[in-house]
Amino acid sequence: INLIGKIKQKINKHYRQNLYYVGHNRHMLNDDYLNVFVNIPRKDFPIYKQQIQKLLEFSRAHNIKTYFLIVPSQENLYRENALKLNLPARENIEELADYLKQELNYEMIVPTEELREAKKKDYVFFKADHHWTDSGAFIGYRQLMLKIQADFPDVKLPSEEDYDYFYTTKTRGEYELSLIHISEPTR
Repeated sequence: INLIGKIKQKINKHYRQNLYYVGHNRHMLNDDYLNVFVNIPRKDFPIYKQQIQKLLEFSRAHNIKTYFLIVPSQENLYRENALKLNLPARENIEELADYLKQELNYEMIVPTEELREAKKKDYVFFKADHHWTDSGAFIGYRQLMLKIQADFPDVKLPSEEDYDYFYTTKTRGEYELSLIHISEPTR
């Protein structure tokens, strides 16, 4: 089985394993994730509006300042690694954020451009799962804190110097790639 998987990977340059594609540069991307979370039907936008409106009304009634951070998908940020996945031209979480801004006069935080810029220097998602790396999480956190600081000027903005950064050859996400290969049982 392992040999067949390796042959398919070499011939096709991608392969499907348990709903994931392992694409260019060993990025593991989930096409079902794209269909469920990235391509939100426009007809469902009013449902999101209604739910967020209820939360905002509750927050305002209780004097709670509320912020929403919408994370762009790994599939969107690393679309060059997706090979033959049928990716939309643009992730419509940004379109949803635009819709909510227009309908509710409420601005969501969607750090797509900041993450896209940062990925030129470092990974912002793990290659083998859909979670942010520490770098990606820091960028999202900083964008959220910029918005909070606009409302609360005494809040200190985080900087990279506030944290200890280190690099290792192993990441938590790359472990899953090693599970794809099936080994012979020991006797």
